[in-house]
Amino acid sequence: MKRYSERRTINVKPVIKVQLSEKKVKIRIALMIFLIVVAGISIPYALISLLSGENGWVAIEVSSTSEMNCSDEFVFLYDIGAAGVSASVEKKALISIYTDAAVNAYRIFNNDMVFDGVNNVAYINQHPNEVIQVDDVLYKAFSVLAENNNRSIYMAPIYHEYDNLFQSENDSQTFDFDVYQNNEVRQYFDEVLPYIQDADSVELELLGDNQVMLKVSDEYLQYAEDSYITNFIDFYWMKNAFIIDYFADVMTNNNYTLGSFSSFNGFVRNLDQREQTYSYNIYDRVGETVYSAGIMQYTGAKSIVNLRNYRMTTMDNKYFYEMDNGEIRTSYIDISDGLCKSSINDLLLYSKETECAEILMRSIPIYIADSFQEDELWELYQQNIYSVYMREHSIYYNDANVSITDLLNKEDILYTMQQVVYN
Repeated sequence: MKRYSERRTINVKPVIKVQLSEKKVKIRIALMIFLIVVAGISIPYALISLLSGENGWVAIEVSSTSEMNCSDEFVFLYDIGAAGVSASVEKKALISIYTDAAVNAYRIFNNDMVFDGVNNVAYINQHPNEVIQVDDVLYKAFSVLAENNNRSIYMAPIYHEYDNLFQSENDSQTFDFDVYQNNEVRQYFDEVLPYIQDADSVELELLGDNQVMLKVSDEYLQYAEDSYITNFIDFYWMKNAFIIDYFADVMTNNNYTLGSFSSFNGFVRNLDQREQTYSYNIYDRVGETVYSAGIMQYTGAKSIVNLRNYRMTTMDNKYFYEMDNGEIRTSYIDISDGLCKSSINDLLLYSKETECAEILMRSIPIYIADSFQEDELWELYQQNIYSVYMREHSIYYNDANVSITDLLNKEDILYTMQQVVYN
């Protein structure tokens, strides 16, 4: 069913621009290291490398004495000293604030462990049909999901099977968890999905004042007990979108805005309002090859969501599994049937006004689908959420203010730019 009835005519303006030669890599070969791939997302374009001294762009890490935290999934870069304050004092303050936020986020969104004094996701799962007071960060996350009618968090039982699949060390181990191979898994999905899809079976009610209740029907509770289901909700792969928005809020509230957060799985919050030029690498999967297709340059603060159905670093193994025959299982799972889907290999969305989690909510119906409907991007365009996607070695974009450079031109591969204009 179409998400809106009005259909817009799309004009495509071709632009051919040949720049630097770029490498291509096989999906099976992870790009070198997480810092290079992710930190390169949102640094000033003219910057050659991170400065080793106190001043300049520096990677901020959590305190070495910190408790368990989620910082290993993010890179936090900051332009130390640019605000005119002492570099050492500023860096110390940033480490302290970031450490507290990373520890807090790890606890709040944790689905496996409970912590004293924290009513997190795991705690909510253990206390269905009870009124629970939660942190305002978690309440905000639940509110974003509810406002967008997104029921993905209720797929916890499905996510559990995929999580086991992604931890497989070889193809033979995937059989027990792969719905595409195993009829018993297919039957299990067919049994549990009606509960997941039904608000009368499971629903997280927002009661105001940061109070929630995970309402679970007696029938679903009994089925969960019989089927060894322990979790009814789970943010799973979406978690980092909410966490990165939380990090951005923490830093902004503390008046630290000359920095950028990037997660390994495609979420970016650049906080810098200065008119500096930043760069974002654009990749394109064609068959079993991933090309470095070009570089998007932009200015000012941005929220970026990059959805891709292939691995870029070894950390992606958390949410991907590639079969020996080249088939890929991903965490982009359709709530209608429990199958992993992606309507296109790469979809990049960004906005100045809209946060990552909100962009993600609005893009899921477009990306986790059987086919890619280009005209649905027009609705996001109307909300100042712009998009970049690839097809047949062309980069399509609908933001007239963006600049795309360094188009791949190597051997028989030539990338071109195509601007999408709506009438």
